[in-house]
Amino acid sequence: MYPFGNAAYAPITGEDQGRVIASILANPGLHAGKTYPLFGLEELTQYQIADMVSEVLGRKIRYIPVSIPEFEPILRSDMKANDYFAQHILAVAQDCLDGYFSGTNDNVERITGRKPMSMMEFIVKNKGVLGG
Repeated sequence: MYPFGNAAYAPITGEDQGRVIASILANPGLHAGKTYPLFGLEELTQYQIADMVSEVLGRKIRYIPVSIPEFEPILRSDMKANDYFAQHILAVAQDCLDGYFSGTNDNVERITGRKPMSMMEFIVKNKGVLGG
């Protein structure tokens, strides 16, 4: 259960974000004063991501959307999120629903020379963590 509704967005991995940051720090003069919205390779909904996880794990994974107010107690009690993490996740969920993370661009590839990791690549790479 997550509060992302049917919003489509392009998730980006921490690894890709790290490569962008390292590239910027390696040559900060080129990037001074610039802001780079970062996106993953493709826009997906949580339903599509659940289908991909199902395919990789070989069992059905269902995405069940809930409202942000319904999700907050789950996040805090069941997931044991601290106040800072809870605030972050709830704000990200709202931003996602509001379309702030919609779209894609080539910033990751342009800055690092490498395309961002696809969601399927990420799922396969992290199959063990996902229970596979």
